[in-house]
Amino acid sequence: MAGGISSGTPGEASARSSIVTLINSSVGVGVLSLPYAFRAAGWVGGLALLAFVATVEAFTLYVLSRYAEHTDAVTYAIVVRRMLGPRASMFLAGVLMVYLFGSCVAYLIIFGDCLHPLVLGALGDHWFTHRNAVLPFFSAVLMFPLCLPRTLDAIVGVSAVALYGIVAMVGIVTYRNAGIIAVEPSPWAEVQPFNVSLDALAAVPIIIFGMQCHAQVITVFNELEERPRLVKNLFPSGLFRLRGSDEEEDGAQDAVVEGVADGTGAETESEAGPRQSGKSRKLRGMRRVVMAAIGLTAAGYSAIGLTGYLAFPHSAQSNILNNFSRRDGLMQLCRALVGLMKVVSYPINHHPARTCTQDVVAALTGHRPDSAAFNFAHAAGFYLATLAVALAVSDLGQVFKVVGGTNGAFLILGLPGALLMKYASDKALASRIPLVVEQPLLVARGEAPPPRPYRLLTSKLWWAGLGLVGLCVGVLALTIVSIVYPMQPGGE
Repeated sequence: MAGGISSGTPGEASARSSIVTLINSSVGVGVLSLPYAFRAAGWVGGLALLAFVATVEAFTLYVLSRYAEHTDAVTYAIVVRRMLGPRASMFLAGVLMVYLFGSCVAYLIIFGDCLHPLVLGALGDHWFTHRNAVLPFFSAVLMFPLCLPRTLDAIVGVSAVALYGIVAMVGIVTYRNAGIIAVEPSPWAEVQPFNVSLDALAAVPIIIFGMQCHAQVITVFNELEERPRLVKNLFPSGLFRLRGSDEEEDGAQDAVVEGVADGTGAETESEAGPRQSGKSRKLRGMRRVVMAAIGLTAAGYSAIGLTGYLAFPHSAQSNILNNFSRRDGLMQLCRALVGLMKVVSYPINHHPARTCTQDVVAALTGHRPDSAAFNFAHAAGFYLATLAVALAVSDLGQVFKVVGGTNGAFLILGLPGALLMKYASDKALASRIPLVVEQPLLVARGEAPPPRPYRLLTSKLWWAGLGLVGLCVGVLALTIVSIVYPMQPGGE
């Protein structure tokens, strides 16, 4: 989720602040649906799926950072345009617009779910305290005005505050879940390790949606300091070095991931000997930043998903807050906290959606609209459209399925896979040019011919890209099946 705001200063962000930004970007409304996802997949299945998705997403985040450095790009769209062409860049803009639209719909649904019990508890049951009256009024007063400014400078300091709110929310919900589990005589008897049914498919797009920060990762990489230090050596150099720390220039430790991401490494060592690490210190530091951010996010998600499933094994809803009574004061505080976070999250996501709309209009007409009238019209149209969907579809899980399983799959899996395959194809083509031009001359002189060409069928890079594209297609298919055969409200 797009939760962080870029500082706009390249090369000055520390590794730790970059980790915070990535966590803040990925952890969002998806965390509230994790108990529902665990109920769908089973507790072992949920943990395994979470670990798999975290690993794949960490790899694709590194891929995007690698090719941002390769193309000297500062945004996802620029990477796609420079490597895949303008048509692919237009496709990405459309995907981002739909993805951000769906994210804002989810924010409105959660805002309504959180605000409705608060208003109902304060004013009682009246027509004006119903959800369909509360959501339009308060969102129009609190959210819509924040969408009108052309920049986000007014809320630039909210990133760290939002992260503290997320941590508090996860802590409160986990604490309440643990309290329910503690009074159950045998909580593990009610849960299943695996759920072998169509219901398990519902968990896949929800978890993918919940860990997405790919739209922000290239900006984070661009702003990362040139020599990021995540783990410093704790001992004097005369004693021994802390293996694997940022003080140690160990290119071999980076070869496994980096060798796949750039098409070199173990697959070419037999032909050219041991390779030297050609990656910048910044890129190696970014790999550690990504691993730390995704690892911490996955750990927090595991805690809230597992405890929520144990507490509500048969009734965990797509928004876990709806499982708690409005008479619970601590959960009412949690609802207020989440509602305030969504007030800020909505304009943060509307801003890049407006930018994508401007890019598409500029590409189609040659003119980039940026007038006050356009900004107001876009903000009003975007707000009214998302509000209409949020009022018509109150099931948060369905929104996550559609958005996470379609547009999220393209952003997280499909396009990074296409970048890998394109880079491999270009490298294979470039390796054949010396063979065609130089080899006859070398043979005539009696000199050794150049090395063998780079072959796609033996390229880890190309196969990794193909695997990501295959996963994207698979997630799309699973999403369609889970929508056609939805999970039963009270069953396993």
